Amino acid sequence: MRLFISLDFDAKTKDALSAYADFLKKHAEAGNIVKTENLHATMVFLGEVEPEKVDSVKEALQALSVPSLTLTLEEIGTFNPRRPGKTYWVGIREHSLLSALHRRLKDELEQRGFALDARLFKPHITLGRKVKLDKTLHDVLRRKFSPFETKAVSLSLMLSEFGSNGVQYTPLYVRTTHE
Repeated sequence: MRLFISLDFDAKTKDALSAYADFLKKHAEAGNIVKTENLHATMVFLGEVEPEKVDSVKEALQALSVPSLTLTLEEIGTFNPRRPGKTYWVGIREHSLLSALHRRLKDELEQRGFALDARLFKPHITLGRKVKLDKTLHDVLRRKFSPFETKAVSLSLMLSEFGSNGVQYTPLYVRTTHE
């Protein structure tokens, strides 16, 4: 089972973000654009996990206090892989409670035997992968973006499956945020 833990947003936020994804879909020469319903921030990517370990992931999520988080979505950026195309994302401004939640989540998972990626946590919402966009249109997209605040609504254990209609995400366990 291919699993990750996502920070989820309400429909209004996803709709606002989908306008930028739609720009990519309309103007990119190539790329895989994220569907509106799949927009999220990945907190931890677990990768392939044996089905019998899913309960351990749920226990890690149950051990957390999931605070209400008001986050600022501040810019559109890209990761520049060596291969053709770029990953376009909307960056989330540094937030101490979000960083603390990420550290605590990783600690809980590592205590349960999960080996996690040691990369620096750069919270973002992916809009598209392997996107080829003309430099002029790239600049237009970045200028079009207006930072805005939103609240995270939940932290979810997600199953990622590839099918004929693209990637399908299915929540296996959800923790809603609280004040």
